[in-house]
Amino acid sequence: MQSWGKDDATEAGAVIFVGASNYEEMAAEHSKHLLFMYAPWCGHCKAFKPELSKASLKLEEHGTLEGKLFAADCTGAAAEICAKHEVKSYPTLKWIDGDKVEEYSGGNGAKGVLDFFRLKHNPKFKPAAIKFAA
Repeated sequence: MQSWGKDDATEAGAVIFVGASNYEEMAAEHSKHLLFMYAPWCGHCKAFKPELSKASLKLEEHGTLEGKLFAADCTGAAAEICAKHEVKSYPTLKWIDGDKVEEYSGGNGAKGVLDFFRLKHNPKFKPAAIKFAA
């Protein structure tokens, strides 16, 4: 399984890594995708990576939610992609559906990502409240 990079052994799950050389091809193949634009040194990005990886595997398992999770390193091969999306802070996540681009509005964890995908497929979807034991 692929990792997030030479300095980060966190497993990437089914996340698709994109850069200037393959983004257009991947976007054509997967017109619906959540694009995670990050910097390897960013603390919030580091915390989100394992959650994104878990969500990517659950999406693959689920099979009925259309869309993929893409990751773009703004400090490397994906700098051009990040500039196009006017990334000002890390991480920046955008939902892309063909020509439509919108800001990600889901939660920080794997559940938040999965709920976001469910909402994209069913606008009436309401995430279940989390109940904590007393």
